[in-house]
Formats: sequence, C-alpha cells, structure tokens
Amino acid sequence: MLGELTDPRKTTEARAQQLLHTAKPIYYAISGMHSPETGGPEMLIELAYRLIVEETPFIQNIRNNVITLITPVIEVDGREKQVDTYYFNKKRAQGDARLPLMYAGQSTCSTTTTATAWGSSSS
Repeated sequence: MLGELTDPRKTTEARAQQLLHTAKPIYYAISGMHSPETGGPEMLIELAYRLIVEETPFIQNIRNNVITLITPVIEVDGREKQVDTYYFNKKRAQGDARLPLMYAGQSTCSTTTTATAWGSSSS
C-alpha cells in the first residue's frame, strides 16, 4: 500500500491523500553508530521491551497503528569492546591502571597503557 507513494508519477494527489489516511506509518529507529554512545542503544532496548509488554493505552495505540523497526546497535563490534572494557575496569582495584574507553571501535590508548592495564610488563 505505501509502495504506491514512492513514485509520484503513478499516484494521483487524491490517491496519495487516501493512502496517507489509511496506511500505517513506518518508524525505523537506529542507534549505536559510535561505540561510546551508550545511551541510545540502552533506550531503544527499553523502548522495544515496553512496546512488547506494556499495556497502557498509549503503547497499545502505537502497537496497533504503527509499524516499528528498531536496530539498537549498528556498530556491534565496538559496542562489545566498550562493554567488555567497562566490566574489565569495574573489576580493577582502586588505583590500578584502567583501560581507556573506545571510540568507533578503536582504542584510544597506547600499547604501554594497554599492556600495563592487562597485567603485562612488556610494552
């Protein structure tokens, strides 16, 4: 149905207006393009959960009237490294060397810092 709106040469203005009033809109939400941007992926996972289980009239209205597509993380390798780095640092004792956070899947630290943080004496 919405495919008719893709080519204005084939769809009259009257038909386009009719389609806009009868077809369901499609919302595509994406996030996690850069690994240190952690808020967006967390929010989209929460949104997906709420759309599935919540029974409020607001959420039911969305489920019944909107096609929703969600991709919480685009750059999955960097996200995984970011999460691993967070948990690695969380286990470190106070004052121990820490791994720096990543940017776009690339570490921003030097080899010496990484080797020291991972417990190796070589650099």
